[in-house]
Amino acid sequence: MTRPGGPPIGYVIVVSIAYLSVLTFLLIIPAVLVLIPIAAAVGALGAVGIAVASLAVGAAERAVPADDASTPDPARRIEGVDPAWPHYLAGQAVHDATAAGRAVLNAAVGMWRGIRSLRDRSANVATMTAQLLLRPLMVLPYLAGAAVSLGAGAGALVGSIVAGGAAGMLWVLRRAGVELVRLVDRAQVWRAGAGATCTAQGCFGFTQLPAVECRCGRLHIGLRPGRYGVFRRQCTGGEIIPSTVARAVPSLLLRCPLCGRQLLPGAMLDTDVRVAVIGASGAGKTSFAGAALDAVRAGVVGAGGALAALGSGQPDDGGARCTSVRITTGRRRGTLHLFDAPGQVLDDQLQRTRLYYLRHAQGFVLVIDPVAMPWLAGRLHDSLRGNWPTVDPELTYRAVIGQLLDSRVELRRRSLAIVVNKADLLETSFDGRSPAPGSEGIRRWLSAHGQDNLVQAADRDFGNVRYFLATSAGDESASAGAALRWLAGRSGLRLPAAVPDAA
Repeated sequence: MTRPGGPPIGYVIVVSIAYLSVLTFLLIIPAVLVLIPIAAAVGALGAVGIAVASLAVGAAERAVPADDASTPDPARRIEGVDPAWPHYLAGQAVHDATAAGRAVLNAAVGMWRGIRSLRDRSANVATMTAQLLLRPLMVLPYLAGAAVSLGAGAGALVGSIVAGGAAGMLWVLRRAGVELVRLVDRAQVWRAGAGATCTAQGCFGFTQLPAVECRCGRLHIGLRPGRYGVFRRQCTGGEIIPSTVARAVPSLLLRCPLCGRQLLPGAMLDTDVRVAVIGASGAGKTSFAGAALDAVRAGVVGAGGALAALGSGQPDDGGARCTSVRITTGRRRGTLHLFDAPGQVLDDQLQRTRLYYLRHAQGFVLVIDPVAMPWLAGRLHDSLRGNWPTVDPELTYRAVIGQLLDSRVELRRRSLAIVVNKADLLETSFDGRSPAPGSEGIRRWLSAHGQDNLVQAADRDFGNVRYFLATSAGDESASAGAALRWLAGRSGLRLPAAVPDAA
């Protein structure tokens, strides 16, 4: 049987079978045995090479970090993201790895596009005979492409495992370094009792992570080891700065993260002690605070140290006053902040919300005017009764402490000094009613004169309570500064006394 104008069909079939047999045994099978392994190796090496070349030139564009922090407005809170370049392993490595994998995938896609183009060209051959001869040969590019793809996938997988394992190990070591440096930094801050107290009017905030102003003017609000670096970081302005506040203090400016104002000298370096003086109006808080600071100054200077005033002591719009002094005794330096809470604020529950700064106080001084105690006030002569304050000290205590307890302040970690002020007037107005000397003697005297609830509440609420006497004139011999020295010592700042404390 023959086709019109052509060779017999049987002849065509025999020739085709012979051609396919020769093609299979002499070309396709050797190609499978030799070409495919070579193609797989080329694919694996090509994938690794493409990935390495992509990473070498920067596979992904480096994302510019946020750069919205600049010289702060003194009237607003500092917020935003630190203007610093993240460490490579903290973010850029993932983007580069993704981009390198995409480059390998694009190369594989380009190879298959070339194979499809070759197939389309073979289909456009003019004669049927040429098409029959060429089409079986197309199995070779497809086999080679499959081998290259499998090799590239295997190479990419092995490369990602090796590179990912190395990067993961480096990340673990870096993370361990971050935690170690953080631990050392926290231990140093805890050991020194360091911190940063803002004395700006209307703020009085406390922090152990103040904002740090770079030399270029940008603000770093979270300066600690982390995604930006272990020991140092690079600001987006190009400056290299330390990764911890303690190391940045000597060369950079610190600002309060709450209001943006500059912090006092010694912040985050000195022992930071915050003492709040509370009491009713007319109890003598301000005069007591002044006398106590004078006594501390006399003791420090007498021991060869130095005391320098830092704060202006001007009251804010709520009447609160903060007096700050920097004390140097030998090699130890500390900053003492004495807050004078206005008595009139204590009388109004709404106004007491202004006492938010008391939450950060380490010690409290409750100043009691003994003639305001109901038990003694009832025994005053009618002609004198109108000249003395009438607010029961227990009410003042409950007003302030209740506000602190509502704010979930752990008072068991705080210390309280209860000062019976104007003790000299007890002899002139109440003969024979002066307390016995010593803390326990004053405690028993208060309990015996109608303040037993106050004494029990203080013992229940605070971890440490001690009682003191002070005179209306602030005489140091009556221990005006003893309470302040005791509270400072409880907070890690030991202060010398000019004369023995008569607590």
